[in-house]
Amino acid sequence: MGCVVIDLTSDFEVLVATIDGEGEGEPLIGKQAIAASIMNRVALAKAHPHFGDGTIRGACLTHEQYDCWMPGPDHDRIMALDLANPSPALQDCITVANGMIAGTLKDPTRGATYYFNPEEIEPPTWVAGGIFCGQFGSHRFYKGVK
Repeated sequence: MGCVVIDLTSDFEVLVATIDGEGEGEPLIGKQAIAASIMNRVALAKAHPHFGDGTIRGACLTHEQYDCWMPGPDHDRIMALDLANPSPALQDCITVANGMIAGTLKDPTRGATYYFNPEEIEPPTWVAGGIFCGQFGSHRFYKGVK
């Protein structure tokens, strides 16, 4: 049985795939924080064109904004996610995406639009101009980045 490829025209499917791709191995709160930062970008898209076109798809798929959408094994993995038969970790991503889209999950980051994993990379240059919003899972979240 093959997997259905993620529908790149679906805000929901792109959000689930991005949460999974960016938050693989993260606890539920880490996945929620990633999703909240995406939704914060959607809300700020008019003021920040690199946040996309005001849609979830646009925020996630804008060029070089999320590593999981860049060519490589992680991208290949998320494109083949089977949403009809989710693993427990993928089910968490589905639940978080549904809650964020419905507005029933709160933003634990208090407005963050950027994050990075200090276990994987050195702090990016934009950290110096940002406001630290907290660490959720392995990621450190920021807002007000210039």
